[in-house]
Amino acid sequence: MKNRIGVLLTVACVCAAGAAAFAATPAPETPKKEWREHHPLQDQVLQRNKRERARIRKLYKQGKITKAQRNEMLAQTKDVAQEDRADAKATGGGITKGEQKVMNHQQDAIGREMKTDAAAPAPAPAP
Repeated sequence: MKNRIGVLLTVACVCAAGAAAFAATPAPETPKKEWREHHPLQDQVLQRNKRERARIRKLYKQGKITKAQRNEMLAQTKDVAQEDRADAKATGGGITKGEQKVMNHQQDAIGREMKTDAAAPAPAPAP
């Protein structure tokens, strides 16, 4: 009986020492991706976004869309840019092909909305 208790105490001490040693050793650091100011995929999305914002403002100045339409479309392009920046921050410096594809689809929808709204006659201003 004393022998079993001694063996159990020895095993418990060895396990505790091993656990303490394991906890004391730092985990290997995972290499972080370096931030890239001009990531090619991100640049494509942001440049397209910049062109769309300019096109929206031009349509408004030409009177082809209303102020409310302009504000809605500008808010949508702003959302795409914020999503781009958040995705880049989360992945350490750029966006993935999948993220770029999603944002391009969003920008396609904004472009289709611009074409549809610009083709429809703008309502006359209220007196």
